[in-house]
Amino acid sequence: MAFNTESRSGATIVEAMIVLVIVTIGLVGTYELLHGGVKLASSTESRIQAINLAREGIEAVENIRNTNWIKFSSDFENCFDVADYDQGCIGNPSAPKITSGTPSVLLNQNGEWRLSAFTSSGVAYDDRGLSVQYPGALPALDPCQSKRPTGCMTKYFRTVTVSDESIVGMKRMRIRSLVTWRDASRSAPYQIELEHVLTNWKPNF
Repeated sequence: MAFNTESRSGATIVEAMIVLVIVTIGLVGTYELLHGGVKLASSTESRIQAINLAREGIEAVENIRNTNWIKFSSDFENCFDVADYDQGCIGNPSAPKITSGTPSVLLNQNGEWRLSAFTSSGVAYDDRGLSVQYPGALPALDPCQSKRPTGCMTKYFRTVTVSDESIVGMKRMRIRSLVTWRDASRSAPYQIELEHVLTNWKPNF
């Protein structure tokens, strides 16, 4: 019985092409799966860092309140939310407050947190690994990398808004800490916002 060698040769080529297509699809699928996993891991890491920066914004304002309590223990009523640790708050309900209701940036000056008027500002890590912000032009710092975790500029942008939400018999302020950033996982920016209400309970004790 004679075989058609030309027909068999053609079938072999078709089979090889089918195998090649299947292998290619498998490789592309594997690449997309791995690439997607890397992007997801990077996005998750960015989100965790953003949450920590937002939380730090809230804790910084809480630190301002607590420092005011310590500095001005003679007048908890008027000084718990005073701006820039101004001793003129004592006996003065009209002293400038941090509860402006407008976005501000957090500065750390000589170990003390302060709120500054909102300008174009990014978040950086100083040589101690603490986050700092700049109210004006950004310094010429390299981007933060795993090999350079300090003395570098992050991809994050943070604002803190403190609003007066006092009620009868209780002074309160609401803190909104907003962190914005971009990464390669999508073109639109990401945002994380945390909120917390601080009360001035000291006068009651």
